[in-house]
Amino acid sequence: MDKGTYVLDMLSGVTVYHHLRDDKLVRHFCKMFDAMNRHPARFEKIAKHYGKICTLLFESEFSGSLPDYLFDKILCDENVYTVMCAQNKFNRLTRSLKKAAVFDLNVFYLLSLVTSTEIKDAMKELFPDKAEIINLFADYSNDRRRFRTHDQKWGDDLYQLGDYHRRNGVSVFTKYFAFFMDEHKEVVPVRHFEPFRLNSLKKYELQKQKVIDNTLSFLHGKPANNVLLYGDRGTGKSTTVKAVLNEYHQEGLRMIQVAKEDIIYIHKVLAFVDKVPLKFIIFIDDLTFNENDECFNTLKAILEGSLNEMPKNVLIYATTNRRHLIKETFSSREGNELHASDTRDESASLADRFGLVVTFTKPNLADFMEIVCEIAKERGIELDEETLKKGANIFAMQKASRSGRVARQYIDYVEGRLSLGLPV
Repeated sequence: MDKGTYVLDMLSGVTVYHHLRDDKLVRHFCKMFDAMNRHPARFEKIAKHYGKICTLLFESEFSGSLPDYLFDKILCDENVYTVMCAQNKFNRLTRSLKKAAVFDLNVFYLLSLVTSTEIKDAMKELFPDKAEIINLFADYSNDRRRFRTHDQKWGDDLYQLGDYHRRNGVSVFTKYFAFFMDEHKEVVPVRHFEPFRLNSLKKYELQKQKVIDNTLSFLHGKPANNVLLYGDRGTGKSTTVKAVLNEYHQEGLRMIQVAKEDIIYIHKVLAFVDKVPLKFIIFIDDLTFNENDECFNTLKAILEGSLNEMPKNVLIYATTNRRHLIKETFSSREGNELHASDTRDESASLADRFGLVVTFTKPNLADFMEIVCEIAKERGIELDEETLKKGANIFAMQKASRSGRVARQYIDYVEGRLSLGLPV
């Protein structure tokens, strides 16, 4: 297959995007082209690599599209060109580096043009007696479904690609905006992030605005504070943080959630994002400590007082139900006056290191009912207000709580019963 041989030779000269040569799909293409050029050619080997190519494309998120698969790999690649573009240094790139990047991009563009029909025709030329079987083989797609690039070589879009990295960073950060620390203490993406929006949180306008203003200052390179969102359960603390990410991720905001017990590994997160030209919020949900908790001192040192400063592109947003973050026991309150005072001071010292504390309190009865009615209206639920409020009051009493979360749970309950034709 002459076209395959040409692409194989070109791939050997890739330099800037060299990581892509090690991609599973690209390797199977290379091995398949190489097997086609060998004498004698082995049908089983060529068919196996072709089958793996189709499998990888079908199992990808791109529904069998070769151009979309390859272009996604290009967008996510971290190399000297993409990193410098992400750092807004496109104009400082040397002519030779730009030329090398253009060459590489055009090589992968040529690979994206190789069709399954061309491969199968080449296989039938090599093995005419297998033509009937080869015709039954699967076909992948060359349609550009996800990435609507022009009908021109990818290297022609070098400047546009550089601007993309300036706005979206490099590596996995170009594709995802929410991350978490897994059981192996590695930062991995959240592939399906909850679609919370700021307007989905009813009331608490002042609290939301404080968090928004701080986040915008951060994104615009102005002084901003680490934030502690404190208050009752179900009042929207976590929802506010997640909604802010949904609102501003297109402006370069990213978020990494770290569990309380993983705070001792937070230095790995800081090192991970230190050189990435984006803004990161480290999100710690439901933050409380037991006495003598190792994580307490770790977080305290990070927020203030450590010899190693936190990177300028990182803030910590945490939520808690406890104002001073430490679960006090009766023993901590007893003892001599000096010990009790030290315990209280130590307890308050961490909360004080958050520059902004935003308080969320439970809504009163009137506000709770207003939240219920607003959510019902937003969902298009046609139920008279008196019936709605009466049911909401009973539901809240059964839950022994009034909050935005309980209001949403009640409306979910109402919507579900109405959809089934059941009485509310």
